[in-house]
Amino acid sequence: MKTILLAFLTQLLPTVGSIVLAGLFIHICKRLFVLACGRFAPQIVNYSGIIGTPVHELSHAAMCFVFGHKIKQIKLFGINKRNGTLGFVKHSFNPRNLRHRIGNFFIGIAPVVTGSCVVLLLLRLFLPAVFTQVAALLQDTAQGSLAFETFTQIGTAILSIFKLIFATGNFENWKLWVFVFLAATIAIHMELSTADIKGGWDGFLFLAGAFLLVDVVLFFVRPEWLATFTNAMMQGGLYLISLLLLSAVFAGTIGAVSLVVVLLKKIF
Repeated sequence: MKTILLAFLTQLLPTVGSIVLAGLFIHICKRLFVLACGRFAPQIVNYSGIIGTPVHELSHAAMCFVFGHKIKQIKLFGINKRNGTLGFVKHSFNPRNLRHRIGNFFIGIAPVVTGSCVVLLLLRLFLPAVFTQVAALLQDTAQGSLAFETFTQIGTAILSIFKLIFATGNFENWKLWVFVFLAATIAIHMELSTADIKGGWDGFLFLAGAFLLVDVVLFFVRPEWLATFTNAMMQGGLYLISLLLLSAVFAGTIGAVSLVVVLLKKIF
């Protein structure tokens, strides 16, 4: 039983855990951004949503399609002054369908992963030379191993990506500033809403149950298969973490600058 539980946690932490931590990190950075903007925060967040919100909602819609949910209504962007929402995807599913229920998790967390993919694509489009270097760095991180040193490696990778993008030689390139603007607006709006978290939690319970069931079956059929499956999930988790690093750079930069502004406002 101990072996199964350890394998189960080892599978979930780098996969689901990395997405949860990324979502929490983005949430904190956005709160700092809102505090820094003061009374102008609603206008800035709303109008930056012209770019970020469609990416957010389309990611939900894409996962609805993948997991067989029926999309009833979708709004890619529109400022709702009553509840503050900028867009939404209303979908329905069969609560007795395991695929549909697990799909709720992926639909809920989709903006975090899809937003990272879009930022990486924009880097490829606007700064191909930098993209090549960043992609190699992400590949090296993904091919590492999960250990205590991984956290140090991730921190080093984030700093290295920041240095590659904001190298002095890039400042004169107008494409850098277009990329930074687009990436920042997408990163700000990758934050998961209350509805996203609620739906994602429902799906997570079924996903975790499916993982545990597979682990139990593999353990009793052939224990080495359980080890192989666990190692594959750990490796997949590293690739996922590497993908999220680029968004973490922009969310973290926004959060750090916002924190400085907030502190200066308190001092002066």
